[in-house]
Amino acid sequence: MGHSEEPSQESDSQQSKVNDKEEEARLKKEHSDRKLSEIEQKEIDDRVILWAKNKNFIFMMSSLHQIIWSNSSWETVHHFNLVNNDNEIGLAKRKALLALHPDKQHGASAEQKYLATSVIKQEWDIYIRKKQV
Repeated sequence: MGHSEEPSQESDSQQSKVNDKEEEARLKKEHSDRKLSEIEQKEIDDRVILWAKNKNFIFMMSSLHQIIWSNSSWETVHHFNLVNNDNEIGLAKRKALLALHPDKQHGASAEQKYLATSVIKQEWDIYIRKKQV
């Protein structure tokens, strides 16, 4: 008789874990689907503009870790690897786009998604200006 109760307790524990994961996924989705207010968007935009101020593209790439969230997929790039190296600049740009692209932000909060979009806009503007020089 004791053996017949154990599978029930085990399945209850497994069901509890499934329920916990489903609840966590629901909360993440709810958090990421939240719409930011205009004030929140402006605060993020201001933070990104301040970060990008007076920086060229190389310094933006090498300081990207200072503006984005800590558990992003971005790996720090050192500016001395980018100086006078168009191949490394292009690689860093592609890596940044992959790390920040809105379609790659699964489970990210609304703030993180907006921050990613704002950073991409700033980087792209600076990158385009660099190419025009």
